[in-house]
Amino acid sequence: MLAGEGSAGIIRQMEVALFLGQTALDRGEHAQAFEMFVLAARTRHPKAVNMLGRAYERGWGVSRNVRQAMACFHYAARKREGWAHFNLGDLYFSGEGIAVSQQKAFSHYLAAARLGVNKALNMLGILYEQGVPTGISDVKIAMTYYKAGAEAGDCWGFYNMGRLALGEGKKDASASWFREAVRYEFPGCYFALRELLEGVADKNLQALRVEITAKIQGQCV
Repeated sequence: MLAGEGSAGIIRQMEVALFLGQTALDRGEHAQAFEMFVLAARTRHPKAVNMLGRAYERGWGVSRNVRQAMACFHYAARKREGWAHFNLGDLYFSGEGIAVSQQKAFSHYLAAARLGVNKALNMLGILYEQGVPTGISDVKIAMTYYKAGAEAGDCWGFYNMGRLALGEGKKDASASWFREAVRYEFPGCYFALRELLEGVADKNLQALRVEITAKIQGQCV
């Protein structure tokens, strides 16, 4: 812990270290990024500790260590860092390095959403659609969360609203939702849409798939 924790100077130091760490990460300089995240986390500020957890989770400049990542996330979550709850939710949802627990994932996503993490809304929709926490799939509640996520600017909220509309045969509505998802230019969403629309017998949706494929190829150049 650094002296003067909580002072404006220490907070500024933490923010600068996080910025430098993110900049190094964007350049692919993972070792330098890790050093900056360690420096930032010495303030014990939950935002910084959460980012150190992400470094351990993803193996950015350090050997991947899910146990250490979770320790960081749990600390930050206890300090009401929404993204720490979200990251814990992702780990419990995916089971990468730990046992899958959809109930724990739900609890952490709910906490994240209450702390303002918009991406958690879509994940809550997925869990309600899968039957968590009630034990019965509830598409109506899932759609409420997907729509809320979309309105908050999460491309996956638009994707899932379009997916459900497509499943109901509402192709024009699904195309509208999907086009909103594409507008966010998120590669993962592009790949998911291209796979979902493969073989769909609709001229507009196939035109959208061609457009998405061109975007993917453009990003890979």
